[in-house]
Amino acid sequence: MSFLSTIGSLILAFILLLIIKSNIQKSEVDNRKTNKDSLYYIGLVLTLCISVNSFLFIIFSIIDKVMPDTIYNSFNYYYNGGMSSEVAMMIATLIVAFPLYVLFSYLIDKDIKQDPSKKDLTLRKSVIYLALIVTSLTVLSLIITIIYSYLMGSLLNIFLLKSLATFLVSALLFAYYYYSLNRDYNSSTKVPQFLTILSILIVVLTVGFSISTFGNPSKVRDLSIDNNKVNDLTTISYSISNFYDQNKKLPENLDLFGGNLKDRETGVGYEYKIASASSSKYSLCATFKRDVNYGNDYRLSTWNHPKGYHCFDLDALKKQYY
Repeated sequence: MSFLSTIGSLILAFILLLIIKSNIQKSEVDNRKTNKDSLYYIGLVLTLCISVNSFLFIIFSIIDKVMPDTIYNSFNYYYNGGMSSEVAMMIATLIVAFPLYVLFSYLIDKDIKQDPSKKDLTLRKSVIYLALIVTSLTVLSLIITIIYSYLMGSLLNIFLLKSLATFLVSALLFAYYYYSLNRDYNSSTKVPQFLTILSILIVVLTVGFSISTFGNPSKVRDLSIDNNKVNDLTTISYSISNFYDQNKKLPENLDLFGGNLKDRETGVGYEYKIASASSSKYSLCATFKRDVNYGNDYRLSTWNHPKGYHCFDLDALKKQYY
């Protein structure tokens, strides 16, 4: 599941909405009302698709973060506290899309209460069915992805949690829209208000917990800065190893290949120390903002570092990968 899957769902929903609208009988309501209803329902479907996709992506990311699976052994996985660009995008998308979904739901509900005949509009029923279809396709794609991950060796508890989250979201949506289709707008009920408050509470808690889990913006910024420094040091160390392979000695300084790589925060070049003229061992030093532990993987653990000034003891005979 990714941002591209959201775009795909939106394109599908928009095309189907145009087909539905073109087949609506204009005798149901006048053109002005039809256009207003179309705007409301198009907004409802699009924001629903975006919200469901973003919400489940965030839930899955939290599960992966809280319950790490060692078969996905990579830097991004061990990047403690770091928030990937996809997670950040989905959180931002949910923060914008979900309130709009609540707004469109409120406007439609208010409109039907003022004109109960709109409850039986072909447009309304078609859009509700469309919302369920698109949401079902999204949920089915997620279920396929979850099962695939499990068959490829993902942990059973992760498989069960993701399946449960997907099932609960889809069940609640189907239950609500089934109720909406058969709702009697002439009778007083608190069900819509209760479900609205419940969904807002769930989304707020999810966004808050995700930010707490992956790190607040200040922490994420610090970790990104540290990540850039480690990337630079990795590039320098790899170049040093190549130089040593060709010349059987360490370079005297970093001007040959690392002169352009500097601490982006201070603009000062990284510190380079040679153990001895005949040795292949050397050190690269930098100042970091946070403690970071990339895990036990031998390719990544080399770059574990504390907060503050730290030197990495390296060997030109062993190329460092990152």
